[in-house]
Amino acid sequence: MDVLNEERKKYRANKDLIEIGGKRYKLASLWRRWLGNWLDFFLSMAIAGGIWVMTRLAITNILFVLAGNGVYDANNAIKWLVIKWLVFLLMLLAMAAYPLFCDGLRGGASLGKRPLKMRVIDSKTGEPCTYRQSFIRNFFGIIFNFIPFLDLVFMLGEKKQRLAEKVAHTVVVRRDDGK
Repeated sequence: MDVLNEERKKYRANKDLIEIGGKRYKLASLWRRWLGNWLDFFLSMAIAGGIWVMTRLAITNILFVLAGNGVYDANNAIKWLVIKWLVFLLMLLAMAAYPLFCDGLRGGASLGKRPLKMRVIDSKTGEPCTYRQSFIRNFFGIIFNFIPFLDLVFMLGEKKQRLAEKVAHTVVVRRDDGK
């Protein structure tokens, strides 16, 4: 009976290990990855909200000052409307930047993955995820979210990689090495 228990412990300890470039890595669990994605989502919404509030305050203050000086009137309204929309488009661009490039941050760990001790690495070399790989995996991740069952089938594979991660050649692992 003890031999059977020992074999079960060995299996559980090794079932989520992969070897890349001569090093062994422990794959991040699906639940941990799910939670990390939600943390990143809430963080990107907080960034977007902060940018929106700062932008609205800045535009309101600028228009208030200009109206007091007689610069902002009906004749200039269209010009200011265009400026408001340009600032709004810049805000949208800034909001999209974090979710697309977050896994390329130092060590391949987004701000949502760091507290959960996960990181994204290259599935061929074991090097931390680059900004290019982060963009590819997150851009295609958004697209493949429209076919979630296919993505789930891929996540149940040997390396627990989503379809977008296979395209970007990345894998999510536990960060047990103190980095």
